[in-house]
Amino acid sequence: MQTKAALMVLVLLSGTIAGCTSDPDGGGNDGIDSDALDELFDQYFEDFVNNTSITVNNHYHNNTTVVNNDYETNNEYSNTTNVDGGEINNYNQFNGSGASDSIMQMFTVNWNHSVVQITDYGSTIVTLNDTLQITTGNPYLLFALIYDGNLIEFENISCEQFRNFADMNDNHWQNWIIGTYGYGGDYHDAGYDLRAFFRNNAYYSNSNNPVNSDGESVRDQCPAIDGGGSYDYHYTTVFEIELSTGEALQFLSLPTLDDILLECDDGYTGSENNGSVGNYLGGQANCTVSGITYVRHSITYSSHIWTPTTSNNSNNGSDSNNAELDFDTSNIPEWWSDYGPFYQYSWDRWYFYGDGYDGHTFSPTPSEFTVYFTTYFVEVYDEGSE
Repeated sequence: MQTKAALMVLVLLSGTIAGCTSDPDGGGNDGIDSDALDELFDQYFEDFVNNTSITVNNHYHNNTTVVNNDYETNNEYSNTTNVDGGEINNYNQFNGSGASDSIMQMFTVNWNHSVVQITDYGSTIVTLNDTLQITTGNPYLLFALIYDGNLIEFENISCEQFRNFADMNDNHWQNWIIGTYGYGGDYHDAGYDLRAFFRNNAYYSNSNNPVNSDGESVRDQCPAIDGGGSYDYHYTTVFEIELSTGEALQFLSLPTLDDILLECDDGYTGSENNGSVGNYLGGQANCTVSGITYVRHSITYSSHIWTPTTSNNSNNGSDSNNAELDFDTSNIPEWWSDYGPFYQYSWDRWYFYGDGYDGHTFSPTPSEFTVYFTTYFVEVYDEGSE
């Protein structure tokens, strides 16, 4: 390109020089010597080159792997993509059609469901904040009654225990009271009171039911305690893309996600779920674009049942598919063997449902996926300017 520019200068200078070296009067004294020619060349050539635009087109025929990109173009660009609970591989950049105002990039993500903490509701200790608890100051003391001069208290009861106690009928409780304290009192009324307390709080939603200091009833603290099924959702970030001021992002390819969040340091936020973000994200400030998904697990107390007759010395039982279960029997009272099966809290750990499931949890987002996006270099429009 410089050679062409130099030739053009020579052409222009030739025309100028031609007019100077000719002698229309035939005097022969208007010629130009070599020193004058050099001075003219140096003067005009430098000015000409400094005002000439040179375009260079780069063509990439192979993918270039880039980590923590730092591109310096007409707009400063620094882009870093992070993944919470996972791993990014092969962070690539592609120049699009020789354009200088955008760049297409991609990355791959590997993650697994273990990045979320599954709540063990079965071992959760129930707390209440009712008259009894306020009087004693002990939120773990759930129920107390006096039988034949004996104070019977139920405290530090787990959700799993509460679920099974709610299944005991009047006769079960009466037999337990007689076996523990004898026939000295009114075991009929005592058994009825125990049955009513556990069953009413586990099976029936009532505004009169006691709650804890957070306003949670027993049913709130122990999902699916009534014997039905319930789902628990845990949300997690599977990737983050950092954008600087003057950079806008458009996704080209995404897996199934629960939401795309935009959070900027100027206070602006947006969510795909509520429609507050469009096709282009960012530009006006430093922003973080996050991909959000959920991990869901099924809560139930009915799938896996431990019974004294099917257990062996290791307290293992079987489920409806005859799969061996290594139950945690710490929640089973020593006196329970006379009262039939003990329903264990579970989270579908023995069932497989195909893609998305890892044995007991599900997510709509695959464990491995790629993301393609284009970053555009933009100017922030000032509404007050004309």
